[in-house]
Amino acid sequence: MFRRQFGNRVVDLLQSTSLEPYARRCSFGMYIVRGVKDPSQCDQDMTDLRAAIAKISKESNRQQRAVDVQGDKAKKRWYKSVQACSEKCNCKYEFDGTGRHDVYSISDIPVLQSYIDWLHGLGKVEDKLRMNEVLANIYDHEEDENIPWHSDENGLYETSTDVLSWSVGSPGIFCFRPRVSQGDETWLMYLAH
Repeated sequence: MFRRQFGNRVVDLLQSTSLEPYARRCSFGMYIVRGVKDPSQCDQDMTDLRAAIAKISKESNRQQRAVDVQGDKAKKRWYKSVQACSEKCNCKYEFDGTGRHDVYSISDIPVLQSYIDWLHGLGKVEDKLRMNEVLANIYDHEEDENIPWHSDENGLYETSTDVLSWSVGSPGIFCFRPRVSQGDETWLMYLAH
């Protein structure tokens, strides 16, 4: 769908790397599409997302803890986050720091609804492949917000879940590493080269 819409702006990040053969065997892919939205629209989306998170924080009885993500022992906020699901789903992706966060409906947060509408408007997508959950995170550059290594593995998702990470605002570093708990160290051998 992205290749039909954006052509050569879809870049396979593993192509021509030492990871490519192993990724192909594991049906793993990582792609980037640059320049999907006009920069002025991205600025507006970021403004709208900040306003939505501020509204959630203000209206919650937990105030900042309704959107702040920090570890149990951390004194520093890692980032702000809100989780929303489609009307067909009321699941909660629980990860460190958001156990007490509420889950919202995507339609209750217009900026998130606009992203889902845009994405699903790119082409025909089977119901089972449609995005039904959004985690919207804001990292404050001035506060040097980031999160340490962590697993995104969760019982809510299958091992083959597709993840779309959408960056607006400013570029950042997005790192990944393979799960090594399964005893397969092939990834580590590829990463070492």
